[in-house]
Amino acid sequence: MHVHTLTTLPEDWNDPVLTREAAYSLLTQPHHVMWAVGQGGSHGYLLARLMPGTMADVLTLFVPPAHRRKGYAKALLEATLAAARTIGCAGLTLEVNATNAAAIQLYTVCGLQQVGKRPSYYPVNSPTSVSNQKADALVLAVTFA
Repeated sequence: MHVHTLTTLPEDWNDPVLTREAAYSLLTQPHHVMWAVGQGGSHGYLLARLMPGTMADVLTLFVPPAHRRKGYAKALLEATLAAARTIGCAGLTLEVNATNAAAIQLYTVCGLQQVGKRPSYYPVNSPTSVSNQKADALVLAVTFA
C-alpha cells in the first residue's frame, strides 16, 4: 500500500475532527506533516506534528467510511510511527473517542497503550440522541526506546 506525503489538503476534506481551515493552518506550520493513501488522500489521511526530541502527536486520522477495514489507517499510522522514530521523536501520542472500538484495537495492535482519559470530551454525534452526555477521550501513547 503506497503512503505518500500531501502538501495541501484533499479537495474533499470531510474530517469530523478538524475543520478545513484548522487543518490548513496546522499543515502550514513547521513540523507538521500529512500522509495520505489513495489519489489526493481519497482513501484516507493522517495529520501529525513531528518534532525531534518531543512526543509526536497525531492530530487527525481519517478514512472515509467506504474505505474502512482495508488497512489504510494502519498503513498511515505505521508510516507516522516510522517517521517519528527516524527524526528522533521520543514517542507518539493521540486521542480517540472511547466508543471507537475499531480505532482503539488498531492503535493497540500498533503498540500504543492508554495513558490517560479525558472525561466527557467528545460531543455525542447522534442526531437522535436525547442525552447531553459526552463520550470520553482516551489518550494513547507509545514511547521509543
